[in-house]
Amino acid sequence: MIGDPYFRRLSGDEKENIAPVVKATSEVGDVLEYAEEKFNKILTSTDVYNLRKDVRPAMPLRPDVIRIIRQSGQVAEYVDSNTGITNRICFALDSQVQLYRKYGEVVCIDSTYNTNKDGYSLFQLVVTDNMGHGRPVFLAWTRRERACDVAWILEEFKRMMQNTSITETFIMDSASCEISAVRNSQIQAKIVICAFHVCRAFSRKTRNPFVRRFLYRLVKAATPESVIRTVDRRVWNYVRRYWVPKKETWATAYMPNTLLLFNSTNNRVESSHSHLKRYLHRRDPLHVCMYKTYKWCVRVEKRRSVEAIVESCRTHKYHAPEPVMPILRNFTPYAAKLIAKDYSRNRRMSIELYTDDMAIINDDIYLHQVEYTNSSCTCRTFRAQRIPCRHMLLVHTLIPQFTVEKVLRLCRRWFWRDPLLPISVPCESSVKKPCREILQLRRQFNRSFAVMQDNYSNEYTISALRATLNYFQNFLV
Repeated sequence: MIGDPYFRRLSGDEKENIAPVVKATSEVGDVLEYAEEKFNKILTSTDVYNLRKDVRPAMPLRPDVIRIIRQSGQVAEYVDSNTGITNRICFALDSQVQLYRKYGEVVCIDSTYNTNKDGYSLFQLVVTDNMGHGRPVFLAWTRRERACDVAWILEEFKRMMQNTSITETFIMDSASCEISAVRNSQIQAKIVICAFHVCRAFSRKTRNPFVRRFLYRLVKAATPESVIRTVDRRVWNYVRRYWVPKKETWATAYMPNTLLLFNSTNNRVESSHSHLKRYLHRRDPLHVCMYKTYKWCVRVEKRRSVEAIVESCRTHKYHAPEPVMPILRNFTPYAAKLIAKDYSRNRRMSIELYTDDMAIINDDIYLHQVEYTNSSCTCRTFRAQRIPCRHMLLVHTLIPQFTVEKVLRLCRRWFWRDPLLPISVPCESSVKKPCREILQLRRQFNRSFAVMQDNYSNEYTISALRATLNYFQNFLV
């Protein structure tokens, strides 16, 4: 009879007594042992789960959630005048606005479901930071996914960001409501359809593996002739009817000047959806879903800032010649590795012609022009990814007029920290590699600095850093 639910029931005083134990520990066994020793009652794991639900702090109400978000950002909602129901609501934090102003050239937009019990769809607008991570800058919920709903989201996005002219490309799936809304509200931006969704649409029309392989090649074809080629008449009729009229949005051969920043698919926003859904539940009301999303955004910002500080203290080895190292030191490891990998393909490159303003590079069978004054190249690597291509690095190593400042002029978004304030990063070829203990101490110092910056005021943090620097000066000869 000891294990009977009636005898396992805890009184009010017993619940108050066991509540600190439930809050302090995450192990179910500790709570079970405490209840058996203190009250002589044998509980189950289900009882402990119910106790945690009782002692868990209550979620704030809807007005409190909006007030909390407005303390560190902006909130907008659209209420139906006839029914009084909120059809759309969105928010953006101040830190997300600053993040968009730094890295808002390419924006990925997508929606997801099953995040709340009210049936609202969650939209995320994600940008790519200098470390190659997808960072959300705007979140919105809508009851329906019509063109007018997405248009309202984009208008509020434009209002909160104050200026969206820096966005050159929107990447999305093949949803017609999103495409039409972006075309009407963001006239200056180009539209790119996710390559994965295009390939999935192709695979639904045929089961032939050879035809599927050909259709997948259409997305990444380098020349227009590859796109026009035909294999199966029925499949090609489908491609020509539905996809060829909008080939500039999905075929690589027809968008040579489109900025992508290594976003050929919507993987970054899909990854952001999957990470966010770990904190959400389909039974949560809308205001609870918003509050959890807000807490998740704050947690992501702190984690990314600490990761950047720790990453800046590490040394990185790049397989590149010595003349290229001064350029790689200015970039994050994500961008520097891609630049070094692209430069390793320069075995067949040569300079055909060069003047005071430009140089023509022969890369296998293609000719590319590098301009000194504009700091640009006509190749797809520079135009699509905004990193120094192998042609620019070759000209820099052979022609002294093309200096480091000119090479880095249009690639500052991949710099450490602020794109306007480049920071030189230690490189293994030019700086002696520190020992393991020094690296551990540097990481510990950076973590302490991050904690101080989060918990104390700016004046206190600045005074502590100045005192530390003055102490270091005593050891410098």
